[in-house]
Amino acid sequence: YQRRYPVEDELLMRCRGLLEEERPAPSQPAATRGRAVLVAAGSATPVTREQMEVLVKCKRAVRISIDPARLAFGGREAREESLAAAAKATAALGGSELPEVVLLETALHGIRLQLDQVDQERGYPRGRSAELINKGLGGIVARILSERSDRIAGLYCTGGDTEVQVCRALGSPCLEMVDYVFPQADLAR
Repeated sequence: YQRRYPVEDELLMRCRGLLEEERPAPSQPAATRGRAVLVAAGSATPVTREQMEVLVKCKRAVRISIDPARLAFGGREAREESLAAAAKATAALGGSELPEVVLLETALHGIRLQLDQVDQERGYPRGRSAELINKGLGGIVARILSERSDRIAGLYCTGGDTEVQVCRALGSPCLEMVDYVFPQADLAR
């Protein structure tokens, strides 16, 4: 057991029912055997980056790096980047050696984009670059699911805005982000 929070925070979270004792993971349900978890990681916080670094060290994880700048610039570049990422994921899911996890990420490679600066340079309203990146991730997820949903056990999104854009791309009702309880714990309705 590795402590994730200061002792006082952990005790408070346990008292409020926000955190339970850690238990070993249950065995994988039969319905999800032979299927992978698709992770759309739009969050670029240090905590998320650290979690993704650990995840990609798993021997049956496939990491697909997506250039956030190409998604943020929109147009042809974004379409090409989206199609290429979806094709890589679809190929990984179609192989005989199925991964446990397919990670779509925009934050583990290259230089971290300064999104406010990109907005300014492109003449976008503030937040438009981030929206385009998340919309791109949503489109990639939708394409993968349209082609290989039979190989997907579940979908995990990091970043509330990513979750909203993925839900929109899938045409499903989604959560509206309200606030953050603490980093990595969004409050939504």
